[in-house]
Amino acid sequence: MNYRTIINNKPNLTIKDNAKDVIFTLVSAMCDNISYIRFKRKEDNEHSLSYYNNHVRLAFSNLQCDYSTHDILWEADNSNWEEVINMINTGTSAIADVKSR
Repeated sequence: MNYRTIINNKPNLTIKDNAKDVIFTLVSAMCDNISYIRFKRKEDNEHSLSYYNNHVRLAFSNLQCDYSTHDILWEADNSNWEEVINMINTGTSAIADVKSR
């Protein structure tokens, strides 16, 4: 799947209630490279965020989102996943898929 297809036909993304792990698959607008954002719920019910490609950690600023990491994390902490998706999609990558458990 490429970036233009995702933007024109947004996928239906479903996240399990009270998920402890949520992993979004992203496709880059530049060259259709694949990367991932992982939200992991900690014991205090707050989330941590990791952005990586093939298990190599990347700088979140590379996504060029209109929102900071803490703004996105606060929405994740409130389980407002639709807003998290909208915030991430303001950057140079689009969410193609999600897995949650």
